[in-house]
Amino acid sequence: FQQKNYGLAGGGPVRIPHLYNGTDRTFFYGAWEGQRFSEGQVFVSSIPTALNQQGNFSQTVINYNNGAPVYAQIYDPFNGYTDTNVSDCTGPLASQFASQGSCWVRPQYPNNTIPLTASGGLSGQSKLFAHYMALWPNPNHAPAANNDHLNNRYDQIQLRTPIDKYFFRVDDAIKTNHHVMGTVSRSMITSSVPPPFKHAATSLTTDEDWLGDFLYTWTPGPRTVINFRLGIGVSDLVSTGVSGDGSLPDPTVDTSTWGFDSLLASNNEKTTNEIAPVANLGGDPGYTHVGGDQYDSFITQTDNGTVSLTRLFGRHTLKAGYEQYFIRFTEQGGDGTGVINLNAGGGSNQYWNQNDGLSGDQLSELMMGSSNFYSWGNWNITPFGWNQAAYVMDDWKVNSKLTVQIGLRWDHDGARQGKHRSEE
Repeated sequence: FQQKNYGLAGGGPVRIPHLYNGTDRTFFYGAWEGQRFSEGQVFVSSIPTALNQQGNFSQTVINYNNGAPVYAQIYDPFNGYTDTNVSDCTGPLASQFASQGSCWVRPQYPNNTIPLTASGGLSGQSKLFAHYMALWPNPNHAPAANNDHLNNRYDQIQLRTPIDKYFFRVDDAIKTNHHVMGTVSRSMITSSVPPPFKHAATSLTTDEDWLGDFLYTWTPGPRTVINFRLGIGVSDLVSTGVSGDGSLPDPTVDTSTWGFDSLLASNNEKTTNEIAPVANLGGDPGYTHVGGDQYDSFITQTDNGTVSLTRLFGRHTLKAGYEQYFIRFTEQGGDGTGVINLNAGGGSNQYWNQNDGLSGDQLSELMMGSSNFYSWGNWNITPFGWNQAAYVMDDWKVNSKLTVQIGLRWDHDGARQGKHRSEE
């Protein structure tokens, strides 16, 4: 890895030749701090094999039994028949089948290979899923022991995290008893995780924060100080590839022509056709996700104004103040493909609704067109509200060794309401 840190700072009186001379009253200070961090990593993926691409799952490992690999036994989820010979009704529900006198039998694919087209009473490969298979690259590494596809691709990626922080301040003594100070600062942090291969997950997170502050101090007498302060803070956090499900757009991809269900194709929350809904084929051993366009953003804004009074009375230092805050929070997020996940729909295992881990395979189910998808929708949540606070306190110097502090503070956290639905 590499890490480089930079910094620059400077300050002094404000002097503009022939225009302004603030040698004894106006001063500025500015600073910048930067960091550049990068780290190389090897990203390990699990990719469908050349046999999988052809519909052949005879060598696909789906589980382990006492340390030995369990190879996929693929059954057709869309065909079958009722078998009244209860001796054929085996598996986890055998006793139930025996009592009811029949069971539903799914046909197994010869050599556990799904044909390109339907034939012999068996379903064929889904034309839609052929588009998904094209999103995965070829394996480039030997798989893990006792497996055919687990950890069979290695890619080098470079993680980068640039950080920049800026600060600027101006102080001015308007008169002997009148002073003003203004500050502004900005912080920008970016975390970038590139995709190990095209259509794989990538992540980009930016965190930008702005702070501004203005302070006016009035000293009407040697025992009295009055402060007026205004402040604003804005934090903007944007993240793409949330949950590891976000790939870059590909202009050669047009999912509107893939043949998705009309509910998905016409979803008005879909914003791109250049990214496929993420294929969620997790599990162990599963497959590395491809596609997806999940994102989330948070903007927090805080505006505040305060006024305070400090007054000396003999051994007592009395302080009182009032604070007013305006707080607004905005969250926007969702998935630009219109759905959160495209999942295997089940049915490739031997027994109806009984996935015992000894038959079936998620990738084969998607290849046959057995799938489901869901979405929690895109959202735009913007609550805001007002907070108030007031306080009074006394620092009582009893003697040179003892100071007693007594105070009372009131805080009110106002109700929040939505920008788009004020009644909420």
